[in-house]
Amino acid sequence: MKKKKLFAAAAMSLAILMSVSLSGCGESKNNDNSVVESSDTSEEKEPTTYGTIEWPSDGLGSFIPVPISKTGEIMWDSSDSFLAVIAKTSKSDFSKYINKCKDKGFSIDCLEDDTGYMAKNRDGYKVTLIFEDDNTMNVSVYAPDDESSNKESSKKEQSSKKQESKKEESSKKESSKEEKSDSDTVTPSFKEMMDEYEEFMNKYVDFMKSYDANDVTMLSEYTELLSQYNTYMDKVSKIDEDELSSADLAYYLDVTNRVNKKLLEVQQ
Repeated sequence: MKKKKLFAAAAMSLAILMSVSLSGCGESKNNDNSVVESSDTSEEKEPTTYGTIEWPSDGLGSFIPVPISKTGEIMWDSSDSFLAVIAKTSKSDFSKYINKCKDKGFSIDCLEDDTGYMAKNRDGYKVTLIFEDDNTMNVSVYAPDDESSNKESSKKEQSSKKQESKKEESSKKESSKEEKSDSDTVTPSFKEMMDEYEEFMNKYVDFMKSYDANDVTMLSEYTELLSQYNTYMDKVSKIDEDELSSADLAYYLDVTNRVNKKLLEVQQ
């Protein structure tokens, strides 16, 4: 199945933006405290205080390696998401931790640059690592959506059925391709999905323009956007260009081009 090139570029652009945006902040929950200076020199800001972390032995946090530094804060730990901010982390430590995550199996559909890493394992669990200028590392783990798990189970069950009706299915697909290629109208359901994707990306860019890494109140909204990002990326990455009609493909390219231009507004 041929995947689109433009989507890969858009996903990497967003990953780069994410790698320079999220910064852990908040009051420490521990008694053994250390201070990490903020890298923002534009104005006087209070340094962020972190405590000593006891890495979880169960839950989503246990899916990934224990960080080298024990200083930081676990922002939250739930059944579907986990986020920790690790202080006193050098660029070398960050690179080593990426390799440890790869060794743990988080190497599927990965996006990687100098300050960020995103990947999932074979069970669909996703990890996001972001390195900040103040030598902190943001570590996020997300459980697979129930919908994705159900889809995988459904695919296995349907595999044998498809073998039995292979000729019939092939005939239907060929007929469907011919109908789509002759159509000059964008499929309503496809247009709706792409419009929702573009609307979300516009929302993300607008948020990033006003994002303040030292504003604790904005962290929850960022987390919600990140969760939505994973959902939209999963949907759009499964689009097969070979299955699109000429009208759908044209609309698809228009949307991704607009999204890429919008993302550049944040990078400027």
